[in-house]
Amino acid sequence: MILKMKYSMQKRLFYLLILIAVPLLSFGNDDAGVLFKKANDLYAKAQYKDALGTYQQIVDDGYQSATVYFNMGNASYKMDDIPSALLYYEKAHKLSPGDEDINFNLKYVNLKTTDKIDADP
Repeated sequence: MILKMKYSMQKRLFYLLILIAVPLLSFGNDDAGVLFKKANDLYAKAQYKDALGTYQQIVDDGYQSATVYFNMGNASYKMDDIPSALLYYEKAHKLSPGDEDINFNLKYVNLKTTDKIDADP
């Protein structure tokens, strides 16, 4: 009987420990959120190159978001890097094909691209 009570008490203590420890361990880093805010602040200050680098850090950390790619496209466009802007808008479109803003910017940047055609001699 004493052995059974001791085992039961250890079992309860173990479950209590798990109940307390699991939520504490489940809080993850919100580095992506902090980086995203930092990049948006840099973009708002017209520091497009730094903002693009910060957005790239988010992607390098393994996060993919249509919003991040859309903002990367905007920053690239502001730096007159049309091919990169087109690439990022395409990536954003792939993740969120129904987004009107992405579709509009994608069409707009496509109009800015020009093909160089050499005349026949």
